[in-house]
Amino acid sequence: MKALPLHHKTIVITRDGKSNEQLAAHISKLGGVPISVPLLDFRLSTITEHEERIIHDLMQYDWIVFTSANGVSYFFELYYKLKKESVLRLPNIAVVGEKTKNSIEERGFIPSLVPKEYVAECLIEMFMQEPIEQKKILLIKGNLARPVLANGLKELGVTVHELVVYETYCPATREQLKQLLHQRVDAITFTSPSTIKHFVQLLRDENWQSWINKTLVCCIGPITQKTALEYGIIPQIVPNTYTLDHLLDELTLFFINKEEELDGTI
Repeated sequence: MKALPLHHKTIVITRDGKSNEQLAAHISKLGGVPISVPLLDFRLSTITEHEERIIHDLMQYDWIVFTSANGVSYFFELYYKLKKESVLRLPNIAVVGEKTKNSIEERGFIPSLVPKEYVAECLIEMFMQEPIEQKKILLIKGNLARPVLANGLKELGVTVHELVVYETYCPATREQLKQLLHQRVDAITFTSPSTIKHFVQLLRDENWQSWINKTLVCCIGPITQKTALEYGIIPQIVPNTYTLDHLLDELTLFFINKEEELDGTI
């Protein structure tokens, strides 16, 4: 009987929550051994009275922009927390990313702008084709979002208001992460720049570099890849489509090819 493609491969998952559970289940199904060390999780932000007034008057904006599925989820949670029995109306919607698009559509809304590449820069390019000068845009974001989108829109002559609906934090402890350095690990997955930053910060006094140089490093997206390189981490797998499913597909293919090379079948 042929072994499963990830047979006995130990793979570190650095994200917490539902995404972690789904990825761990897929790794196990393929024969791998998932190790959960959550370097990233999210929670609802506390908002000010001014921000609460924004939520009560969303139709003052010409566009509302979501850059992540988390942004969608926490925005709706916040909205219905404040306006429990209200029917939600939204202005024109722009999103970044397939999962963000799916998340907003699941709630009954259709986005007008969806860039082909899942990065903020591509959304700015699409807005350049729209008559948006002197328009008002509400940007839904997390507390660690890059300023690229807000700054780019302002340069187009747009009034941009930013609403932070969720916060990013690190649930893992230093001791949890240190234990990894004494384990055999085949691969580690980084799903955002924050996972890399938290990894390096927690291990700042440890010799993590020699450990990670022996480990297959997988990153989602060019921004995560760029952050890894800034810390001297060389990612071997960066899928062209920035999703966990595509990351796992490429990771699995990597180990299949490696086994075939060892068997002399390539």
